[in-house]
Amino acid sequence: MLPSELLRVTIRKGKIHPKFARITQENIEIANELIEIFKSSIGKKKEELSFKIDEIENSCRDVKFIRGLETLLLRKCEFAIKSRISPAYARELVFEEAGNKIPTTKEERRKILKKVADELGITIAELDNSLFADLEDEQILMKFSAITPELLLKLYNLSLAQTLLFKA
Repeated sequence: MLPSELLRVTIRKGKIHPKFARITQENIEIANELIEIFKSSIGKKKEELSFKIDEIENSCRDVKFIRGLETLLLRKCEFAIKSRISPAYARELVFEEAGNKIPTTKEERRKILKKVADELGITIAELDNSLFADLEDEQILMKFSAITPELLLKLYNLSLAQTLLFKA
């Protein structure tokens, strides 16, 4: 099923008709391009994956279709937080160290991070990367179960029908 905002339909003479994806060469190419983006994004942040998909959305006339395919492909992904320490714990320590003083320069920020990183036995870069590693866009794509473009289009059509039936 797709989120209801991605439901693509036309209404003619009071009847609702879902806009199923045809198995055309153009749609197969779009589906394949999305699948390849997911494959090439393994080991990268979700934010990077989103940027690549945004580029396709911007060049396509049917954004709902692209987002529907993206939704189905995201369900075939496993994302993980990649951090040596808990991001919440890292933030807690950094904010405690900063206290009431807000670092106004990069050097002040670096000093705070260095002190906390030294206490934890990690580098400043590792601490900096850990601070917000639990945010959705910062999560790392660890695994993607690829499917064929044709199967993706068929799953899209099934999901579109399920969404329409659920809203009926």
